[in-house]
Amino acid sequence: MENHNDKEYNSRITSILGWIFHILIVVAAVYLAWDANKGSSALQTWIPIIFAAIFSYVYIIFYIIKYLILGNSPINNASTVLSAFNSTKTKIESTITIGNPPGYYEGSNPYKNRY
Repeated sequence: MENHNDKEYNSRITSILGWIFHILIVVAAVYLAWDANKGSSALQTWIPIIFAAIFSYVYIIFYIIKYLILGNSPINNASTVLSAFNSTKTKIESTITIGNPPGYYEGSNPYKNRY
């Protein structure tokens, strides 16, 4: 049978281990936020770090969904987005006909003598 001192000791150990676990989660979340935003401006780096420090469990869930499940890598993210934009822009430009619309022939302007 446990006495009162053993229960108090177990409660303290549990509390200390809980705080250590929480500090490790906060440090991990802050590191992930810093690593994902280290190439950005100071404001764009510090806001996610502060958010990750305050809401560390939420930020880790967000990080897992955004970067691991959806596959948006924080490494070279800006260059990936830029290259995707450029390839889409090239595809769109190649499908657009530049010049006269179909059916338009030089010297024949259907709007010339309308009014």
